[in-house]
Amino acid sequence: MIKLSKKAQIGIFIILATILVIAGISVFIYNSENISLFQDEKSSYKIKTFVESCLDAQTKKAINEIGLHGGWLYHNELKFADKNTNRYLISKMRGMNNFGVELPYWFYYDSNSGDKGEFKLNIPSYDDKSDKYSLVNQVKLYLDENLEKNCIKNFKDFENSYNIVYEPKKINTNVEFDENNIFVSLDLPLEINEINTNNTEYIEKFTVKKKNKLFIPYNIAKDIVLTESKNSFLERAFINIITPYQNSNRRDLLPPFYDFKFNKYDMNFWDVRKVEKMYKRIISANVHLIQFMNSDYSEPRLPENLKNDEFVNAVYGIYKKDYLSDNSANIKDKPEIFNEYKNYKIKLKYEPFYPTFFSLAPSYGDIILMPRPEMITNFIPMFFTEYTSVYEVTMPLLFEIKESSKYSYNDKFVFNLLLETNIDYNAPLANKKDFGFDLSKIKNLNSEKTLICDPSQFVSGYYSLNISDPLVGGTRYFDSQIGEYNKPISGIEDAIVTFDCKGINTCYLGKSELNGEYTNLNVSRLKFRLPIDCYPGTLKISKFGYKTLKFENLDPKEGVDVSLIRDQKHVKTNGEYYWNMESLKTFKLNVKLVNDFLGNPSSLKSGLNLTGFLIFENKANEDLIQVVKFNETNQYNLTVKLVSGNYSVTGFVITEKPFIIPSQRIHGETIPQINMSSWIYGSLELDNFEITLDDLLYSKEITTNLIQFGVPSSFDDLNALSEKFKNIKSYSEHLKPRFN
Repeated sequence: MIKLSKKAQIGIFIILATILVIAGISVFIYNSENISLFQDEKSSYKIKTFVESCLDAQTKKAINEIGLHGGWLYHNELKFADKNTNRYLISKMRGMNNFGVELPYWFYYDSNSGDKGEFKLNIPSYDDKSDKYSLVNQVKLYLDENLEKNCIKNFKDFENSYNIVYEPKKINTNVEFDENNIFVSLDLPLEINEINTNNTEYIEKFTVKKKNKLFIPYNIAKDIVLTESKNSFLERAFINIITPYQNSNRRDLLPPFYDFKFNKYDMNFWDVRKVEKMYKRIISANVHLIQFMNSDYSEPRLPENLKNDEFVNAVYGIYKKDYLSDNSANIKDKPEIFNEYKNYKIKLKYEPFYPTFFSLAPSYGDIILMPRPEMITNFIPMFFTEYTSVYEVTMPLLFEIKESSKYSYNDKFVFNLLLETNIDYNAPLANKKDFGFDLSKIKNLNSEKTLICDPSQFVSGYYSLNISDPLVGGTRYFDSQIGEYNKPISGIEDAIVTFDCKGINTCYLGKSELNGEYTNLNVSRLKFRLPIDCYPGTLKISKFGYKTLKFENLDPKEGVDVSLIRDQKHVKTNGEYYWNMESLKTFKLNVKLVNDFLGNPSSLKSGLNLTGFLIFENKANEDLIQVVKFNETNQYNLTVKLVSGNYSVTGFVITEKPFIIPSQRIHGETIPQINMSSWIYGSLELDNFEITLDDLLYSKEITTNLIQFGVPSSFDDLNALSEKFKNIKSYSEHLKPRFN
């Protein structure tokens, strides 16, 4: 028998005790799956953690979405332009749809407001709880709409462990802002029933805190808008950017605002469509030069050999300025906020596909801009060419405001800001002297509390009228062989109905439906109420590609029904009155040249390198303008789309075949030979040309004759043809287009 010492026995006991303790703990842990050792492991804690994680994630999404949508994730009903919007409607839009992201303007010009239009601010309020669309309330709206459907989802992730009783419709968050944080709280009573133990717990309060990423970008955006509204600094920068690209000697660059060339007779034209593309590319490539010195601006990356070039650095320095200090709302009251701007990058963006209205004048149908060559022949012929171009541009400009990467590495949050910029008569639109309003009193839509266009204010009696398209998409005509029309008239789908109240507000009433409610009448029947106290009011029904209907001097009264009927000659066979709102009809177009209004028409001659344009401008609707380009090759395959109404018709033919006017002695002086590169070969200028509905219904072709000038072979010819050109309007009155 082996005897152990007392020390050895004690050591064995210690070892055995340790083993027993470890084994006991292991068994306890193994069998304690449903036993809560700590308060944090209670069922209510798990659910609380889950709900607050949802709050956290959805709050982050709300912040990101508000930034992405330029502070306007939620807003009143607005019209947004995109790359497919008709150019004439762009100025009517109140924002841009950028690949599915709707961005309202914070600043724009409303030509329909007041007598001569008004500039308007549309800045969202920040933390005004009384404003439905303040930033703080937009966060709340997003959470209340998305918390259940995007995250909680009836607690499906816990359906095998818990039966949770609650009312999803009672989700109602509370959101508070301060300068650094966003606090979100949710009172949502939950009854948590454990399936395995029948244990029941209750919880109802949930809170999260997120970094406030909106505060500084919102203030930067606001200061940019205030600066632009007071100084038009963006339009001034654009004008400076395009000026170096203007050249009267080249047609692949922009036409100059003004230039004068003596001893030159220049008839080379600019294609306005190409000029527009060039203008957009120039702005797109150079807009990044506009830098805010108060921000974390980027120094230009110059080639090594240009870094010390004074001229290059001066060019870049033109656009890098302290734009904000003089107009900031914070620099005096809260300088600590203004000082934070230096930690943010401000990137300006304009892409050529952004919806842009571009026009050059004086031009033919916004297609061709020509120099103005002149010849003085009182004694000795003198030649000169005057170049004048007037730019009118309405375009959006996008600002991306983002915290510098050195402060927010890998943070993709960006706050977008969209402004509308306007240039007219080669200057910022706000600089025009004939506006007749004080720019210091720019309207802020956000603070404007008008209820004119609120549906609750539409309390007049019912206004009713019927509209129809007698041309049925331009395909209806009278078939003489069968003695009737090839198809019945049709109603109109998606015509926009608006009402202008005293020139103060334009209210959107809705859209028409094809054939409306009364399909047996084959018209679209409209019936609606209007706001009262709006005299003079204007009702407008419009659709692109259709004739516009306008009813002026309306005076809606409460309880007084009004039927806007047509005169008796438009009564239908079943006794129903209607208004014609015809669509564009396509005609075969014949273009001919005549020596004078009694001459025989002839086609364009080959070998003269002739190119012509014919422009039909509907005087009642600027959207309906048709420009037809023709030449020796396509002259027999031309078409034009027209509706009824009064038109101006302009046409001209240019020969680009060079020719020579030889030297000649006049009044004892020798005039040197002149080499001509182009010449107006023919022209037409009609101020008034009336097209009737019968013209459209009973005709398939239209023929237009232009006065032919020919090519001068001497200074005497040149003088005679110049006089003929000056009298083109009187000649044109005898050459109105003919339908057949």
